[in-house]
Amino acid sequence: MTGWFYLVGRMLGFGTAGGVRPALTLAIIALMDRLDIGPQLRSPFTFLDHWIAIVILLGLAIVEANFDNVPVLARLQDRLLMPWRITAGAVAATATIGHGATGLIAGLVVGASVAWLGQTVKHGARPRQSHGGLAYSLVSLSEDLFAFVGAIATGLFGLLGYAFFAVNLWLYAWLRRRRRLKYRVRRPQRDGLP
Repeated sequence: MTGWFYLVGRMLGFGTAGGVRPALTLAIIALMDRLDIGPQLRSPFTFLDHWIAIVILLGLAIVEANFDNVPVLARLQDRLLMPWRITAGAVAATATIGHGATGLIAGLVVGASVAWLGQTVKHGARPRQSHGGLAYSLVSLSEDLFAFVGAIATGLFGLLGYAFFAVNLWLYAWLRRRRRLKYRVRRPQRDGLP
């Protein structure tokens, strides 16, 4: 039972990172496996540690990070790449789990759910106006660092996945509260009445 506690932490951490930066997360998991650092890839995902797959994933990570800096394309990219982010988050969460069909199904469900949450927070944190410039680049850089640090920390110590997921959950609650306050309807006051 204690083993599952670590595995769920890994699912949450890798799935969240996959929802924010899918190719980067998968590349980190594959590199860690290739260098024998952290968890090992399990069947059917062992193909990820091949150098060709790692190079392709790193190339995709660079392309995604660069297109993410273009304010005009960022909102469209978020919508078009949502299936990729959710799928990659599910694969990232499942790739190191093992435990047969039970681990595969649990990893895919948990990974897809938290990847959706990570993608939703990423999408909601972006400014609505396309101002561009330094602010947009800093938001993109913070997403890169969030996914990079979260994936490495989760890979090195599975329990840190819980903390990484908790930060994302807190950001989701904060964004919902901010949105609710922004669109709250104010009732008109009557003369003399509070």
